[in-house]
Amino acid sequence: MEQKKPSVITKIKRSYHNSNPRKPMQRIKFALKRSPLFFSVIVISFIIIAALIFPITKLYSSTKIAFEERAMTFDLYRESQDKLKVKNAEMYLEKIQNSFTDEQLKKIIEKHTTYKLFINNKIAEKKTATFYSTTDKTLITFYEQYPSDVKDMIPEALIKKYSKIDETEILKLIKISANAAKYTITEQEYPDGRKLYIQFDSVKTGEIITLDLESNFAKTLGLEEYSIEIFYNKAT
Repeated sequence: MEQKKPSVITKIKRSYHNSNPRKPMQRIKFALKRSPLFFSVIVISFIIIAALIFPITKLYSSTKIAFEERAMTFDLYRESQDKLKVKNAEMYLEKIQNSFTDEQLKKIIEKHTTYKLFINNKIAEKKTATFYSTTDKTLITFYEQYPSDVKDMIPEALIKKYSKIDETEILKLIKISANAAKYTITEQEYPDGRKLYIQFDSVKTGEIITLDLESNFAKTLGLEEYSIEIFYNKAT
């Protein structure tokens, strides 16, 4: 009986089986023997990639360290400048307080400060003695305004110390009379000064709110009248 010749595929399989050992390391050795050029190309490629990546990694690391050191230096500089400003401000405040009496400082600040009175957001004129309101809400505003050169010349601590516009001080300078209307007092700081608000809510029709001002304070506000009456007449 004639023996069949093996097919081409069978020959290829046998050749691969005979030429490729089963163990991985033996296969690698066999591949290196068969294709030394391919192996050389792979090795050279790894060397080139490593040579490119290493400088970039090193540059990134150096840049990161330099940035962190610079940021730390800036923070230290800013902190030292803040401390220096505080120290200089304290020394300047002490120098002013040692150079002037309380009364002198008070007069200096008052001289360079503008005081205004508003009733329902309308400024009280020089001869204002009566004011008519058409709403059951009445807002009295005292405005203490000082120019920027005063803030540069006089420490903020002294401006606040001698301010007339705070709840404790204002009640020494004014007297409020109202039959039934209740009011609240609030303060607000602004870049060029501060305001004190006296807010009346639910004022009854026909009710009169009387604002009596201390004479010197009235003059400071630019008023000739020391007493102002606010009448609430409901709008028709």
